Amino acid sequence: MTVLAFILYDRIKNLAIRKEQIEVALKQAEINSLKEQLSPHFLFNNLNVLISIIQEDPQKAEQFARSFTNIYRYVLEQIENSKTTVGEEMRFARDYMYLMNVRYENAIDFVVSKEVENFYNYSMPALAMQTILENIIKHNAIPPQDKLNVSISIVDNEFLVIKNDKLSKVEDTYSSKLGLRNLKSRYALAYHKEVLVENSEKYFMIKLPIEML
Repeated sequence: MTVLAFILYDRIKNLAIRKEQIEVALKQAEINSLKEQLSPHFLFNNLNVLISIIQEDPQKAEQFARSFTNIYRYVLEQIENSKTTVGEEMRFARDYMYLMNVRYENAIDFVVSKEVENFYNYSMPALAMQTILENIIKHNAIPPQDKLNVSISIVDNEFLVIKNDKLSKVEDTYSSKLGLRNLKSRYALAYHKEVLVENSEKYFMIKLPIEML
C-alpha cells in the first residue's frame, strides 16, 4: 500500500506540474496574440487612414473611428480571457475588415455565411480572427480593379472555416508564420484540437474547431 500511495502521489504531482506548464504556455500564447494586435504598425496605419478621410468624408471618418475604437476595446477586454464566443469574434472581424476596405477602397469582398449566426454562442480562442485576417491582408495583393474574396462559413457543425483567394504579390512578403503557429498552440493547449489548413494554388483555407458552451 505504501508503494502504491507513493506512485499515486508522484503521478498527481507530475500532473500538477504539467497543468502549470500548460497554463504558462497558454498565457504566453495569449500575450503574443495581443502584442500582434496592439502593434504600433497597425495603430499608425489606421490613424493615417483616419486623418486622410476626416476632411473629404466626415461621415466615413466617424464610422472608421467607431470601428477602430471597437477593435481596441475588444482587445483590451480579452487580455484576461483565453476564450471568447464566435459572435464576439465575428463582430471583431466585421470591424477589422471595414477598416481594411476603407484603407484599400473596397477591394475586399468579405462575406459571412448566414449560418454562422447559429453558432454565435460557441467557444473559440480570443483574437483568433485577428491572426487569420491579418495574414490574408499581409500575404495577398489587393487588386485595384478586381476583388480579393474572403468568406467565413460553418462546416460539419464543428468548424469555423475562413477561405480566401490567393493573389500573389509581385514581391513575396516575408513570413515567420509565428501567428499561425501561435494559434495552433493555443488550440492544442486550450481545446486539445487541431487547426486544419488547406493551401492550394488558388485559395487558402483554415478550419478552426469551435465548441458548444
